[in-house]
Amino acid sequence: MPFAAASEDIDFDLLAAYLKALAHPGRLELLWRLRFPANPAEVEVRPRRKDQLAPERAMSRQTVLEHLAKLEEAGVVTRVANPEGGADRWVTNVPQVFSLVEEIRKLTAIPSAPSLDAEETMARADDHSSPWLPGPKLVLMSGPWEGRLFALQGSGPWHIGRSRSKAVALSYDPFISAEHAVLEKHGGKYSLGVLPETRNPTRVNFAPVLQGKPRDLAQGDIIGVGRSLLVFHER
Repeated sequence: MPFAAASEDIDFDLLAAYLKALAHPGRLELLWRLRFPANPAEVEVRPRRKDQLAPERAMSRQTVLEHLAKLEEAGVVTRVANPEGGADRWVTNVPQVFSLVEEIRKLTAIPSAPSLDAEETMARADDHSSPWLPGPKLVLMSGPWEGRLFALQGSGPWHIGRSRSKAVALSYDPFISAEHAVLEKHGGKYSLGVLPETRNPTRVNFAPVLQGKPRDLAQGDIIGVGRSLLVFHER
């Protein structure tokens, strides 16, 4: 039951069917463990017993097969022949899982609307007429506000955080600290530093930024805060 990848509509019935098929911790663990092809005898799923005094045993092969059948029916795992002639293997159907994640993401997606600041960005969530503003900016490239623009006006500094009072406010991301990072300008150079209050990751071009060691920024650099990604534009 594949999703229509290009569709902007949400098929709630189909999405519910997928979520029902995945609504078991053992199946979710199987999905994770099958990132690499394996047969049921090679997969060990942790027990989840309500009775904490019961002896812990790995999920039986028969139970694994029953869960695999549910996952295969949903299309999120695929059976593949063993090239060495042994038992068939299963592997996660990555495109289908990706499609599922995108459908879930649509539940919170807001149409992009470039704006001057965080408050105006939120107020104009359904405005598609705003032009791409000139000047330095951060553009959100992932998350429910994908495509949103945060103009870096004035001389800075510009704080990034979950708090709505920040110049770059990403209040939807629970993995971002209220006071997360700061972008500063010294002369004609921009840099990104981690604030002392943050307990969450900060990256530039997927490399960690450490406390007390700001990273210089260049046109097109990718800034990662929490689970969100922003692109830095100088103009």
